[in-house]
Amino acid sequence: MKKTILIILTVFILIFCACSDPILHLVSNEIEIKEPLISGSPTNFAALKGKIYVAGGQLINEKKKEYSHRLFEYTPGDGKWDTHDPNGIIISLAASNDYLYAIFDINGTGVLKRTNDLKTWIQVGDKENAQAVYFVNNHIFLCVKNINDYFYEIFYSGESSMILNEVGITMANTAFLNGVIFDGANYYICTNGGIYITSDPGVEPKIISGAVKTDYEDFFMGIIKVENAIASIARNGKLFEISSDAISEIASLNSGENIRFQVTSALAAYKNNKGSFLLFGIQDSAPSASSGFTYGYMEIKYNTQITEGIAWSLSGAIAGNQLSKPGSAGSLIDEASDTYDSTIGVNPIHDLFQAPDGILFASTQKNGVWSYREREDGNGGKTWQWNSEQK
Repeated sequence: MKKTILIILTVFILIFCACSDPILHLVSNEIEIKEPLISGSPTNFAALKGKIYVAGGQLINEKKKEYSHRLFEYTPGDGKWDTHDPNGIIISLAASNDYLYAIFDINGTGVLKRTNDLKTWIQVGDKENAQAVYFVNNHIFLCVKNINDYFYEIFYSGESSMILNEVGITMANTAFLNGVIFDGANYYICTNGGIYITSDPGVEPKIISGAVKTDYEDFFMGIIKVENAIASIARNGKLFEISSDAISEIASLNSGENIRFQVTSALAAYKNNKGSFLLFGIQDSAPSASSGFTYGYMEIKYNTQITEGIAWSLSGAIAGNQLSKPGSAGSLIDEASDTYDSTIGVNPIHDLFQAPDGILFASTQKNGVWSYREREDGNGGKTWQWNSEQK
């Protein structure tokens, strides 16, 4: 009887060790996560006169876990963060040539203000319920929710003006503004339900052919200029190249109609000694056996070289490359994929930003600002790795 029990126990231990090997491997590769300098749910990033800005929480009493809302200013090169008291809660940022713009949450409604000294904030326009703000080619674009009719309105203003004028897009329940790009001739206005084009914000924009989206899964989540091309990503993970008269799908996170991965609003281009990459935040609809739900971001490498006689396009630049998880072969990061899974990969990301000094910042949903930068590796050396931002 004892012999039988011993055999059963031996078999059980062997099975457990075999099954838990991936877990043990993950534990052995885990990095100690630090308390973030910028905590909570930070805003997007904005760049003004060589400095990087983001708003979020600052721990002011560790024992009582008390936080205060602050505006953080990063100086590329020396890695230094300075803090400023905006005297309010900021929910969105944008920067012009001379001003930092911010949407403040005032008694539950969003109000646009700006500053040129980080001390005095002046209200811009008289709109309430502001949701998002962007600055493009000397113009501010503001997304405002119309509470009475439950749709969004988009307004614009020149940097020298304090008056907001309506752009003229009022698609019911779909016109949330997710970004604006200027290509030197036209403004591309990206909303949930479509991408519009106009040569002048004062002229009513026209919908780009094929860019109307009415299904929640198809909504456009962001727009970006990559070299001389314009790209947009939809919630269902489809990547599009945008021209003045059409959109073209050039890649997808998912196969067929199976939508495992959805994207967030995080969209950025990143360059280092490994190449040029397009990054976008993801959220997983199904957990994996090794790491649970996958968040973080995906990347795709693109070629910046121009072939004589052939016009450069994003579709051509990504040819032969795959949308992949960081840490795989050819990735922009030095970390293994399982290390990525246990660090930034567990965090939903709503903004990504590369600073001029090469550091990649991520604004997470609830765990503060993270960064991919050189850090102590625990063995007396240094390596580039993801962790919460400390400096």
